[in-house]
Amino acid sequence: MIDRNTIITTLSVFLLTIFLIFMFLVNKKDWKDQEKSLTQRLDSLQQLSDSLHFIVQGKGKQAAAAQEQIKNTRFDAYDAQNFRLYALFKDLDNKYSTTTLAKDFNIENESAIKSSKIQGANWFIVPIKGVHWLEKGETLGQVAEKYYQNDYDSSLIKRFNKQITAPQFIALPFDTE
Repeated sequence: MIDRNTIITTLSVFLLTIFLIFMFLVNKKDWKDQEKSLTQRLDSLQQLSDSLHFIVQGKGKQAAAAQEQIKNTRFDAYDAQNFRLYALFKDLDNKYSTTTLAKDFNIENESAIKSSKIQGANWFIVPIKGVHWLEKGETLGQVAEKYYQNDYDSSLIKRFNKQITAPQFIALPFDTE
């Protein structure tokens, strides 16, 4: 004879199994819809990333033209009409002032630099000549060849961008004449 507890346990396991199968079938369509939505989002983010990479790095003739335009960009203290790029520069050691920063990064008008002290560090908003998407294996010397008249200006990139690890965007400060 079968024990009453065994029957109740078997029946409970059977009903739980039926309930889990039912819940799986009910939610299966929602899960597929969510997966499709997430896949579409991922695709759109990839397209955005590709287009942003294209804008910054460019391809073929457009890349050469964009690099040449950035290479020829100089800081013009009197030009307030054209769009300028700016980047954040964090001074943890509090060794920079707007004057020293302007001198180090070839900005003729130090009033173009804005600063704030936040949590013990000086933060500067500094005009820059452009940005570059640094690929793995690419050296700062190679970047300097593309955007600067003198290759040794790669030291400017290193001083401005404290932590450089590819792949990432790096700011290109103004170079010497």
